[in-house]
Amino acid sequence: MLKSKISVRVAMVITVSIWMTVSLIAFQNCGADLKAIQGAENISSQEGEISNSYVEEFYEVNDFEEVNSDFEVENSIVSSAASKSCRKSDLKFRLPLNGAQGLRWTINNFVDLAGRKNQLRDYRGKTGRNAKTYDNHAGIDFDVPNFRAMQRNYAIVAAAPGVVERIKENQFDKNTNCNRKIWNAVLIRHNNGFTSTYGHLKKNSVPVKVGQRVKAGQKIGVVGSSGCSYHPHLHFEVRDCANRVVDPMQSNMFRTKPNYNSPLRLMDLALKAGPFKSYVALQKPPLNNTKSILLAQKLGIGLYVSGSKAQDLYRVRFINPDGRPAFKHEVRLSKDFDLSLWRFDAKFGRRGLWTVQIFLNNKKVRTAKVRVR
Repeated sequence: MLKSKISVRVAMVITVSIWMTVSLIAFQNCGADLKAIQGAENISSQEGEISNSYVEEFYEVNDFEEVNSDFEVENSIVSSAASKSCRKSDLKFRLPLNGAQGLRWTINNFVDLAGRKNQLRDYRGKTGRNAKTYDNHAGIDFDVPNFRAMQRNYAIVAAAPGVVERIKENQFDKNTNCNRKIWNAVLIRHNNGFTSTYGHLKKNSVPVKVGQRVKAGQKIGVVGSSGCSYHPHLHFEVRDCANRVVDPMQSNMFRTKPNYNSPLRLMDLALKAGPFKSYVALQKPPLNNTKSILLAQKLGIGLYVSGSKAQDLYRVRFINPDGRPAFKHEVRLSKDFDLSLWRFDAKFGRRGLWTVQIFLNNKKVRTAKVRVR
């Protein structure tokens, strides 16, 4: 039986109300230690309003649950590693996800190398709260922005050639907590005798079979949130011939090594008719963004950002149907986030085609149009 661990901490809702003319935005801090900057642009009563604007972040925690990655007996084979070299130098990995770091995926946790309970250390030598890991974490967690990635079948690929030894794919895949322990996963035995496990997969997404030989880069599943998982992600775990955890970052086993810190990027922008009323709702936006809402409705806005650092500035700006800036909302961070999820609500004061602009550190990174009917 293979075991792995995953955990996430969520700082819940911080509520802000903005009306007409605003000079200072104050946050009721729920543990995220966020600060808003001064000066939202003036708006007239004819132009519109933002009411019940929310900010919410996603980040890692110390409390975790053990994941039972038990594979069904009928979906597994056992092969001997006796004839293998069992040398790290004989195995090189490509990344198990396609796409650019920061835009398509970000890393939230690395392997815990401390070897002792409650003493954290990652491959960069960072310890305690500064380490990007949690107690006894045996793999690398590649996070995607939201459940849209799963709905759009974001593929997981084999990181190196090998033979599929174990598969489990019949478990629920939209978890946002640790209530379900058993995950969907694939285990591959590589040519040197090492194994790689790909966990938390989407239900019934595995296109390969036990005993099948796969190539590096071949699709073996889809990112999901099965088992003990708070957010859709891939847990990638490597073990040697003696079933001991191997850190591919420390051992330089990636042909293209991912960065320790992801760059600041907007991973996704979600727009929906009506507000995102909870963190879970923000994790599960509609598959496609809304392009129009009724005048009586609010526009729900979700931002999914990777690689945030203290003092980074987020801005949401609205351009009215006449092409003039109507109002904006800004937040300056006071701590780092590998992946953060933010939600805002906007209620418009008149009909027409509005423009929503997203800025990160004064750089415009996304523009969307919404027609208010």
